[in-house]
Order: sequence, then C-alpha cells, then structure tokens
Amino acid sequence: GYSIVTRTPGGGGWGDPMTREPEDALRDVEEGFVSPERARKAYGVAVDAARMAVDEVETARLRATED
Repeated sequence: GYSIVTRTPGGGGWGDPMTREPEDALRDVEEGFVSPERARKAYGVAVDAARMAVDEVETARLRATED
C-alpha cells in the first residue's frame, strides 16, 4: 500500500506563550522547531545557543518586561 505523510509548521498552541516552561522552549530549540531568536520573541525565553541552556536571569528579565 501507499502512505501519505504531511508535515506542517507548528500550530497555534494552547495558552499564553509567555507562561510556557523555559525547558520546553529549550527543547523546541534543540529539536530545531524554533530558533533561539524565535524562543526569545515568542516565549520570552533566552537560550544560550553555545551552551544549549536557558539563561534564567535573562529569561526572567524578558518576562518581567512583558507585564
């Protein structure tokens, strides 16, 4: 038989993106779903790409300015 596979770019998500767990946003960067720049803009999560880790201080600052 035949199979049809469709891949779509991300979905709309659920809830406020600024409340997403930083580790979940980091995993999206690691898996290539979003860039570090997109994680910063969409989720307010600063990813240190060299260490592939969340910059917790910068993330807190980014999210504090969104209120």
